[in-house]
Amino acid sequence: MEILRIAFIGVAGVVCALIFKQWKSEYAQYISLATAIIIFAYITSKIKVITDILNSFQDYVSIKGEYLMLLMKMTGVTYVSEFASSICRDCGH
Repeated sequence: MEILRIAFIGVAGVVCALIFKQWKSEYAQYISLATAIIIFAYITSKIKVITDILNSFQDYVSIKGEYLMLLMKMTGVTYVSEFASSICRDCGH
């Protein structure tokens, strides 16, 4: 059900951006950016669940906490950079 909410927000943002693009193209970019920020904020609110799962995984397998934190940081940096590049690509840059 979570993915349906995210998909609905994305589709609603695209429809609004397409409607506004006919009159003012800069408003369409603002709407697209706002939609991306809303989706990003919604996803980052679920980070606690992921950290709990990784901590329980750490209990099952004898992995040092430093390695797990490094893996989480690498994943976070990759996700944020991909998100930023997608926003830039959507804006035409």
